[in-house]
Amino acid sequence: MDIKTTEVREGTLSLSVELSPPKTDAGLQNLQTQISLLDTINPRTICVTSGAGGTDNIQTFSTIKHLEKYTSAPPTAHLTCVANTKSETQKTLDQYSKEDICNIVALRGDPKETSGTSAPPNGYANAAELVRGIRDRQDGNRFHISVAGYPEIHPKAKSKKADIESLKVKVGEGADLILSQFFFDPTIFLSFLEDLNKSRIDVPAVPGIILISDFPRIRNFAAKCGANIPDWISNRFTDTEIGSESANAIAEELALQQCTTLIENGVQMFHFFTLNRLDLTARTCESLLNEFCSLKAPNCKNS
Repeated sequence: MDIKTTEVREGTLSLSVELSPPKTDAGLQNLQTQISLLDTINPRTICVTSGAGGTDNIQTFSTIKHLEKYTSAPPTAHLTCVANTKSETQKTLDQYSKEDICNIVALRGDPKETSGTSAPPNGYANAAELVRGIRDRQDGNRFHISVAGYPEIHPKAKSKKADIESLKVKVGEGADLILSQFFFDPTIFLSFLEDLNKSRIDVPAVPGIILISDFPRIRNFAAKCGANIPDWISNRFTDTEIGSESANAIAEELALQQCTTLIENGVQMFHFFTLNRLDLTARTCESLLNEFCSLKAPNCKNS
């Protein structure tokens, strides 16, 4: 079954959501209870991440298979490679192919703690090599491959130019889609699109949106990935209780403002980092779809 996740009808929005494999049985039950909330927004796909250290590709698969019982949205699996041999990575792909899980986010990932900073000598050293390893399979063209892009430059990149060139290599090896790291100023993503156009990178680039319901946690994430949080956003969360309705309302408002600006500049696809808060994500996406309809026409269709 070939699944394409980049086709967007004119006058519609296409939304994808990303969640993480729960670490406890209670977390899995909570996710199972909430997953149906996403049905109201008809997501293009539900992405399931892989854990740090390259150890959770198995957990990614098991989470997808569990959630398939409760949702009809096509799944996408994060696949990290740097901590594994090529044989191990290909066995994972064999499993995905057998189960008709054909949407992949190809990532380098982190090395295992015991292996230092080096990849196994017989493993894929980076995401570009992984993309090529997928495409070179006999069934390689079955897979729809997304790769990561950094609107504010990857923290380990030598320069903005080098970062764009690295992304161009990943696309040249066969990537179909770019999922961006989250950002907070829409003009940063619009500038990123201009850079891609100048570099003749012509696959779709999807903006990553994160909901700031837990500001200290998001601030830590942003520091690690090089995403700047403007002071005016930080100030909105001063003296606001984490996870409170006030914090959730601010998070939703900011996400809607961000997405509306992007829509007004021609963006139709969005990727939401949920932090497994599917209730807040679904509510925000419903508001976005309603706002989009009001911007377009009274008879706008969400689906």
